[in-house]
Amino acid sequence: MGNLYSNPDSSQLGPKRLITIGIVVLLFVGFGYYLFKVGGGVPTSNSVDFDVSNVKFTDQLREVQAADHILGKVEAKNTMVAFEDIQCPACKNYEPILKSFATELKDTKVIFRHYPLPTHKNAGLAALASESASSQGKFWEWVNLAYDRQEKWSELSDPTEIFVEMAKEVRVVDLEKFRLDVQNKTFKNRVQEDVREAFALKVGGTPSLYFNGVKLELAGLDEIKKQVEKLYK
Repeated sequence: MGNLYSNPDSSQLGPKRLITIGIVVLLFVGFGYYLFKVGGGVPTSNSVDFDVSNVKFTDQLREVQAADHILGKVEAKNTMVAFEDIQCPACKNYEPILKSFATELKDTKVIFRHYPLPTHKNAGLAALASESASSQGKFWEWVNLAYDRQEKWSELSDPTEIFVEMAKEVRVVDLEKFRLDVQNKTFKNRVQEDVREAFALKVGGTPSLYFNGVKLELAGLDEIKKQVEKLYK
């Protein structure tokens, strides 16, 4: 996967015109893990232009917010944050393990944050669609189905109608509002907040995991348990 988000601040990103370095696919613990660097390229017709200008790099995640998508008990002491791209095959493959963290790790909640990659032509639109579903109480249901149907919509010239069909299937009530929200990019700012955070953290791939603010190595459940053992609160 590649990062094509434009950032005009040359003091942070170097030359304004950056060379595309493309997609590097690593086989990692049985999952495809997509590693990328800052690059440039021609956006697709469905790309969403997220603004990452003037981002200040940091190693600190933001606090849990009311708008976050949470699995597990909100009051859990420990927090696993996962940066995901709904069009990313590795995220799809990792999802069953990710969901298990809320029950398999001690007193832990799991937070989904968006990092749709511009090298995935419909990832930005899928992120917006998930937030459209979320506004009607169906975030997890829609995302789960989007992962299941990933191959059916990933390369479409315009996946909006299949997104609407999926919304109908998970019982989003107002389908016309859902369609208009996707078409009008109603929740772009909501997704952009996550994108800017991931960019500031220099997130190198999806899925990327942080436990109580510490970056983890992507791995299976048993190895994740070993990594977080000393990080529990």
